[in-house]
Amino acid sequence: MNQQTQAVERENGAIVRMPEKQLTWDFTPEQRRMISNMFLNGATELEAQVLMEIARARRLNPLLRQIHFVKRWDSERWDAVNRKRGCYVWSAQVAIDGLRALAERSGTYDGQDEPDYIYDEEGKLELVKVRIYRKGISRPFVGIAHWREFVQYAKKGEEWVVNSFWKRMPHVMLSKCAEALGIRKGFPDDTSGLYIPEEMGSEETLLQQGPAEETPAPATGSNQQTGPAKLPEGKSKLERDLEASLAARAKGAKVNKERPEKEKPALRQVAREAPEGHDEPPPHTEADEPPSGK
Repeated sequence: MNQQTQAVERENGAIVRMPEKQLTWDFTPEQRRMISNMFLNGATELEAQVLMEIARARRLNPLLRQIHFVKRWDSERWDAVNRKRGCYVWSAQVAIDGLRALAERSGTYDGQDEPDYIYDEEGKLELVKVRIYRKGISRPFVGIAHWREFVQYAKKGEEWVVNSFWKRMPHVMLSKCAEALGIRKGFPDDTSGLYIPEEMGSEETLLQQGPAEETPAPATGSNQQTGPAKLPEGKSKLERDLEASLAARAKGAKVNKERPEKEKPALRQVAREAPEGHDEPPPHTEADEPPSGK
């Protein structure tokens, strides 16, 4: 990485290093080519420039897996090519090690406690708390992650089940979410808008599958074994409105398709009967107008 020479100041005759936060750096042309070929395959030139600028401004290196570039489904973005709403967009996603690096570079990071795991009455993991400390502040910044709000699902056959990572390492995955929440609370200037993969992913998967009613409901009390047909609590209003709209549209199509035959004659009586030998209804006349009331 091509980093500029570190500036120095003289204070009482001593050489003082400038805070690392004030330094600037950039990727070399060769590194940019490698990152573009390895991690931005399919992105437009403008998308690649934006993502690279995010990495440069945050001083996070994709080659070190501190930040990732991923394609996600955006149900509200207008697709100018296909002239419809909803398309894939590129976004930057940071690794938990990237958040840790940013907190450390701030110079005020003062460590964290071990995750505090809390279980429900059945002994299943319910939530995790992680306390992040910052120098000069007496109270910790607590990140609290609930299982139902962050667990990610995958579709297996006709049902949703907890994906392999969350099923095999539930404590590790949920503690990462809690730690990320705590770091963003404690260091907003350095980490605002940066989310880890463990916090994201499942909602987009569901939206790509269509209406939530197409999948069966989960068994009672199986919050850590089989996933619900729609995602757990914690979805944004946008996703809830979209799912409701899709479900209503699907339900309306089903009702129209299965309308009883006996209702159809009543509907046809509303239409004007065409004279024999004509395919079109008779022309409109003044007799068809309602009384004017005069």
